[in-house]
Amino acid sequence: MKSLNAYNPRTKYKKIIREKAISRAKTRIIIAGRTPEEFTQEDLEVVVQEEENKIKSDIKSKGLLAVLALLGVSWL
Repeated sequence: MKSLNAYNPRTKYKKIIREKAISRAKTRIIIAGRTPEEFTQEDLEVVVQEEENKIKSDIKSKGLLAVLALLGVSWL
């Protein structure tokens, strides 16, 4: 039986962000002309954490813009 933690929205949110961050980190490493095997586990974790922070920042800024648009506030 699955634990109740698996149904927690916060856990699902973190899992989705983590998976997307790993995908972006792989792309970033490939663009740099390297392979993930060339990095230590700690270095990979740092790259993934940076990508997670970027994703969270993007979500926050887009959420703020959506709220402003909903309230009819524009930047122009």
